[in-house]
Amino acid sequence: MKTIAFMKTWIYPILAITIPAWCALNFWIPISVMIILSGVLYLILCGFSLNNVKPDKTLLKQELPDQALHNQAYQDQILPDQAISNQSISNQAASNQAIFGNLLPVLVPISILGCSIYYLFSDLHSFSVDWIGLQDINIQMQQNLFPNSLFFAIFCLALIAGLVFASIKSARPLEISGALIYGGAAIGITLTTSLMTVFVLWEVMLIGSMLILWASDIAGARESSFRYLLMHVFGGVLFFIGLSIMHFNNEPLLVTHIEMKHLGHYLVLIGVLVNIAAPPFWAWVADSYPKASPSGSVFLSAFTTKTAVFVLLMLFNTHDILIYLGIFMVIYGIIYALNCRNMRQILAYCIVSQLGYMVIGIGVGTKAALIAVSIQAVAHILYKGLLMMSAGSVLYEDPENDIHALGNRCETLPFTALFAIIGGLALSAIPLSLTFASKTLLMYSLESAETDQNIIFILALASGAAPLYIGIRWPWLVFFKDSSFSAWMQAFKNTDIILKEIPNVLSYLLLAIPLIYLTPITLANLGLLDVIPDSTYKIANIIHQFQAIIASFLVFIVVKNWIIPDHHALYDFDTLYRKVGFKNITLSLKILRSINGRFEMMKARLYKKMRPLNKAISAYIRYFGDVWPSSAMVIFACITLTITLVLLYIK
Repeated sequence: MKTIAFMKTWIYPILAITIPAWCALNFWIPISVMIILSGVLYLILCGFSLNNVKPDKTLLKQELPDQALHNQAYQDQILPDQAISNQSISNQAASNQAIFGNLLPVLVPISILGCSIYYLFSDLHSFSVDWIGLQDINIQMQQNLFPNSLFFAIFCLALIAGLVFASIKSARPLEISGALIYGGAAIGITLTTSLMTVFVLWEVMLIGSMLILWASDIAGARESSFRYLLMHVFGGVLFFIGLSIMHFNNEPLLVTHIEMKHLGHYLVLIGVLVNIAAPPFWAWVADSYPKASPSGSVFLSAFTTKTAVFVLLMLFNTHDILIYLGIFMVIYGIIYALNCRNMRQILAYCIVSQLGYMVIGIGVGTKAALIAVSIQAVAHILYKGLLMMSAGSVLYEDPENDIHALGNRCETLPFTALFAIIGGLALSAIPLSLTFASKTLLMYSLESAETDQNIIFILALASGAAPLYIGIRWPWLVFFKDSSFSAWMQAFKNTDIILKEIPNVLSYLLLAIPLIYLTPITLANLGLLDVIPDSTYKIANIIHQFQAIIASFLVFIVVKNWIIPDHHALYDFDTLYRKVGFKNITLSLKILRSINGRFEMMKARLYKKMRPLNKAISAYIRYFGDVWPSSAMVIFACITLTITLVLLYIK
């Protein structure tokens, strides 16, 4: 038994790491395929061997209430002090074993990144296979190619940070496997030049994201996952039909700019918009992301919509319709985030709002706008990952999503509160942050393109309101609403709390350090300083942005008690296919049952009228007919058909 346990805990995960790495080094398997293969192997080897039930959360806490410990000690006839000591030691051992054992899958993407460095400093490598004769599927490592290299790097970082966080939270092997498949396919999309490859990898991403959702224990996760599946299958079908029309028109299926000329182009665009949560397809984000596990939502928030941003940026820039769709997304996200009570659903609506800025920049289509979109996507993955990790830590500590039941988590999760504030400030475009550079550049590109002043005004107003509806409001609702600054500072002096937070801080730093440190490096290395206006980093502009944030903070202090949503139903576009559609299906089933009942009545009447003839035929067969097995009739029919075919051929 010990040998089997050792293999399940150590040998299987190591095989899931080494086999794809060996294949990559010997057969030049692309990086994304290697990650996907690692996820599949980990699922096969570990997913059904390791403990598929999440550990009891009490095992990860430092201590139990004193009364419970005394009662347990009394029942076992053990001294209280000894019981406390034994319980503390066993809990700590279980926690360390769970965290250390689950850190093994993190070695997969780290080893993959080591191989990717070799790829980056070598010649261009590719991998292609023929797929139903339509077009080669090729996945290439394209060196120094913007924005491919930028999205590739941030996806790798997001995958590693998410895996570290999931390992710390003792996520199920099913979720770890799904994350590897999901993230590997997303990385592959940034490295391909074929639209057919994009379609295939998007479907692989759908499989990975479904595994992540199925690993969740939150109520309604399964139902939400099937709605997620239906929505993305719908988008994938439209995308594939559009590609088929393009192929029949002898157009190259390459990841390059597409001019809107026929139905196929519009279907491809709609398929991409479904994945980017554009209207009216936005509801799946707020429906599915909050239903994932505390660590699963970190992965979901990083990949699906950002790969759609990348594909939209490459294919459909400079289309004015995208500007108006983006404005709608920005306003929609703000309104619903202000009226939502679910902690993670607020973040999901915020994702849609921030995606609106990216869609607007893609619609403008200038060089400055596209660079702003790329930087905004990187910043969004970083600060949204921080906020989702913070929400996951809170949810793991106490499975409560309602913001009315939260408000004092800074006393038990002080470092989590600190990094949530950092993420909120980055979202609010604090000066010298990536978001500050991207939004300034976006406004500059809108003005340079002579965009309608009403659109610029709405965007400026929405940017100023960001601290009010999410940047300051969300950390306050979750961590500080029912607490105080002194209580927060006191929590940093509690040794038990600090020790409990250390693993969380490790995963936070993986996203916080790039978020804080990458701004000057990114702008310089990507050669973006020549397109950013000179006024961006001048003292006057920085002071102006600080004034806007401080003004929003003061307004928030005044209205904070009026922006807590009450108990009421929040209807979205998905109401049409979840409520109205269900009622229509129920009505249709009733009509079909009624029609079927009528046919059954007609059949019964006909059978009654034909009963004398049936009796006569049965009597004839009973007295004059021979009895033979049904197989003889089948053989006779086959012989007859064969003879007929032979005669037709001879003729």
